[in-house]
Amino acid sequence: MEIVFGTDVGSWGEVTGQAAWMEADLWVHELGMDPMMVIRSMTLDAARMMGAERESGSISEGKFADVIAVRGDPLRNIACRCATRRSSSSTGAATE
Repeated sequence: MEIVFGTDVGSWGEVTGQAAWMEADLWVHELGMDPMMVIRSMTLDAARMMGAERESGSISEGKFADVIAVRGDPLRNIACRCATRRSSSSTGAATE
């Protein structure tokens, strides 16, 4: 069985944009999953399950991507994603 992330946007009582990160934290701390496997399930594996791996899911030339920079190493502490420093999307929009 393969587990991949979907979206929880719109779920009653969920903070938009935070539910997936809260679930990722649970996968690492409660289920004991490796942080890299969780990040991959949120990106490349999810894109592959939707048949979109040629357009998204990883960073490479010609693909759409949203990139975030965080303070810290999410492979050692998945919670560091809460300290987003900069984000950028394939549309060229960037925020600090």
